[in-house]
Amino acid sequence: MQKLILRLVFCPLLLVVHLASGQAEVQQWTNQSGQTIQAKFVRGDDETVILFMNGRNYAYQLEDLSEKSRKLARELITASAPKASPHAPKPLFPTPAPKGENGQPGYDASEIRIAVNEHNRLRREVGVPDLKWDEDLARDAMEWAIVMAREQELEHSEGNDEGENISWAKGYGRARCIEIALKGWGDKEKVIYLSRGEPAVGEKGFQGVGHYTQMVWRSTTRVGMATVRSKDGSYYTCARYSPAGNYVGERPYPGKNKKR
Repeated sequence: MQKLILRLVFCPLLLVVHLASGQAEVQQWTNQSGQTIQAKFVRGDDETVILFMNGRNYAYQLEDLSEKSRKLARELITASAPKASPHAPKPLFPTPAPKGENGQPGYDASEIRIAVNEHNRLRREVGVPDLKWDEDLARDAMEWAIVMAREQELEHSEGNDEGENISWAKGYGRARCIEIALKGWGDKEKVIYLSRGEPAVGEKGFQGVGHYTQMVWRSTTRVGMATVRSKDGSYYTCARYSPAGNYVGERPYPGKNKKR
């Protein structure tokens, strides 16, 4: 099967067996050049369709697809649009401060400060603007951290357009586990990324450094995080980012986006 080469954005989100598998059928998608892929439809709008394949979400421009695939995309987008209902379920977390299964709240002021400062320390090193904390993203992160803690599995979520970093740690307290997540995504992966010559997303040598590049992605402006303790004492941490980073073929910060 030929690789479909289009304008796309890589979203660092992997298949979630417990939550979303089986919700969509695998479809054949074709671009203007006749190249095809097999992928699941996730969501879309007037310009873009997000497809799931090989454990990741990819966003494709509709104009890059064949007429048949554009038609298929529009049909699936229309079919997936929410319908108004007087009996619509309430939001999973309608309050500003969602709680984990063990009753622990979202990040307090000190934890927020630590998370934001660590992100912005790394961002200032490469000359990109600071991130701001976002409660909506923190709520989304909490929802997924609860799922990971309940299932006791470290897996990425599927089917949303936010960037995502995840981490697992055991044998330490909550504060130390948050630090482990931030340092693992940041300083540890930064060393690897620099040693590989700062490759673009999708290039050889990029695998294993996507957490760091999401943290410092130039166009990302907001972050929210959550950490939840599971029954076995492990801590699962999730960070969500908007706009998402890690665009295929690009590098995360200024001066590193030209092909070499």
